[in-house]
Amino acid sequence: MKLSELPIYWDLLRLPLPVAFKRIRQRLGGAKQVEISYHTPADLKWAKVSPYPMVGKLNEQKWNFLLDHYCNDEINLLGSGWTSLRNASQPSGFMGYQFGSFPRPELEENTIDWNRDQRTGFQYEINGNAGQELKKAFDTDGIDVKLCWEFARMHHLPQLALGYYHFPERKDEVLKTFERHLVSFNTQCSPGKGIHWTSPMEVAVRLTNILVGFNLLKNELQHISDVVLEMAYGHFIYVSNHLEHKDGFGTNHYLSNLMGLVVAGNFLESAELKEKARWAWTELEKELQKQFFSDGFNFEYSTYYHRLSAEIALVSLKYANKQGFDVDVKTLKTIGQALLSMEVLMKNNHELPKFGDIDSGRILDLNPEGEFESAEFIPQAESCKFVLDLKRSGSVYHSFYQDVTKLLGQASVNSLLARSEVNRTKRTLSHAQEWKIKFPEISAEKIDHYYWPKAGLVLYKSDEFYLAINLMANKNGHRYRGHFHNDKGSFELRVHDKDYILDPGVMSYTSSVEIRNQYRKTSAHPIPFTGVEQNRYLSGFLGLFHSRLDVRARPTRMSDHSMECEVFYQGIKVLRRFEIKSDRVLILDWCNRPFTVNKNNEIPLTAGYGKLL
Repeated sequence: MKLSELPIYWDLLRLPLPVAFKRIRQRLGGAKQVEISYHTPADLKWAKVSPYPMVGKLNEQKWNFLLDHYCNDEINLLGSGWTSLRNASQPSGFMGYQFGSFPRPELEENTIDWNRDQRTGFQYEINGNAGQELKKAFDTDGIDVKLCWEFARMHHLPQLALGYYHFPERKDEVLKTFERHLVSFNTQCSPGKGIHWTSPMEVAVRLTNILVGFNLLKNELQHISDVVLEMAYGHFIYVSNHLEHKDGFGTNHYLSNLMGLVVAGNFLESAELKEKARWAWTELEKELQKQFFSDGFNFEYSTYYHRLSAEIALVSLKYANKQGFDVDVKTLKTIGQALLSMEVLMKNNHELPKFGDIDSGRILDLNPEGEFESAEFIPQAESCKFVLDLKRSGSVYHSFYQDVTKLLGQASVNSLLARSEVNRTKRTLSHAQEWKIKFPEISAEKIDHYYWPKAGLVLYKSDEFYLAINLMANKNGHRYRGHFHNDKGSFELRVHDKDYILDPGVMSYTSSVEIRNQYRKTSAHPIPFTGVEQNRYLSGFLGLFHSRLDVRARPTRMSDHSMECEVFYQGIKVLRRFEIKSDRVLILDWCNRPFTVNKNNEIPLTAGYGKLL
């Protein structure tokens, strides 16, 4: 143990003792190679699965733009801008960090370097020790390992396959690109080795996209069928042996692990694999009941991790149903309620309020949303339009999930419309401020009022007005609160297609502790701030995804056009009242200590993970 690592061990001791001792023992053991030793089952083969119906029409301009970039080995990382993945390309830099461009002599210049952070140019070792490579990422300032992982999720493979069928004039180049990307990854990233085998979640998402994409082109790529079969089985074994059920608790990571196993059971055939897929579905059904509240919202205190977990559940349901697995009606209701929550909470630009962490993550991004600006397609990574498209005949998502939507129709879901509630609260707090946000007149009588009592979300919404209020502090949420922000009592306001108040979002998870906390802290949000944080983070690197739950928040009064809420933490008491008028929102704040409110978005807003607005 190095002297410089003592603060890390001190942080670990703040966890529950059994967990702390386990983590310390693992760290003292050093970074180990993630060995994968397995024998391919004699009965392993491709299952007979027909491609889903190719109905509807894709936007020709958008898809030609996407195909152009993919065929040139370029990707838009989580909406943060297009960048080349090739060995000799120049890195664009990330938050002022740039490590230069050093083409690997063992790779041709125009070959994708799968082991390079394409934004900063930082290089990981090809087929290196997985644990050591991850340690490099965490120990080097400016490195966000997510930027390297993202393209390796292979979201673009199903998109290339769709392009192959919808744009026959591009068949040859699309097919060659699909094969080149799959084979080059397999060569540079052997199972269990390197940076892409350090997160079972990433492996499970990659496996899902590989199987869905390759199934569409399997007949055209028979010559690499055995290679991809072995590759997929290696992914399956890795996920099976590294389930992320840490300390007996699961998150979206564990859900994704189980999803990968269920999806594998649909496309790969062997007795062992099918048994594991069936177990994974049964386990996932249980896990959904733990990770979603009864009002339909996810327990990770984040609107966009709700989107991710709901999509994981949707994909899993599709492939469990295809394999004939039993589906509990409680599962259908949970998934249906989760999708309804997104549909209701969605703004008219198809985005959710950015409460808690947001990394723009998806599972199957079959038809990327976005718009053209000066002939360039700008992806809208935060879009939830796919939820609406599930019901729209002729859309890609409707045709892909039509069997699932019929199944979900069998379960009833609860209305989220709120009733007026009044709990008397004495306003005895000595410090007060008033804040008026004015806008062009609206029809206030058309506003509907929604409430998620378990999650702690309040929404006022009409075609021209949107006000979402964040009180997500349920003590039954995930125990480490990894995606939690100090934003209780915060809100987003959009009127007549104009954003008046936005959450700053997330710039980066692991490149800098300071930048991570800059976007999570109380003063980054439009809420009363006394100099005391709503929740204490564990110090140092461990605190990036660990937070204490010091805050309590609850609505005390709700009516059709007003609501009051209380926020308590570390001796601080805040009472906030929202009043909706036809031409303004009036916000009244009371507190037991002097306070300020960030009214002008003093933290730079993000427009996707790692990109400033």
